[in-house]
Amino acid sequence: IESLKELFDKWKWGEVKYINSNTDFDYFAYAIKGRPIPAEKQPYKPMELIATKEALYRELKDLQNRYDKKRKNQKTLYRGYKINAGCLFELNGEPIGELSNPK
Repeated sequence: IESLKELFDKWKWGEVKYINSNTDFDYFAYAIKGRPIPAEKQPYKPMELIATKEALYRELKDLQNRYDKKRKNQKTLYRGYKINAGCLFELNGEPIGELSNPK
């Protein structure tokens, strides 16, 4: 199991880059694990998505399969995750909107 920090580094510097290299770890931890954001960093600032929405969907689905025991056998990404992604990530300064199932 990778740590949250390892996942953060993978998303910033990995073969597929999902988020901007200047993304704050506390915002990432909030978006991925629901960790509280320190008071001095509030309110939350959406993370700039570098990858496509489809790549983000596939990565979130992979995380769901590995770590979400309740939803690991679902064929699609949990609807709540699809909706939340629209507020947590932006593309070109705009919210990405709800994720949809890849074709």
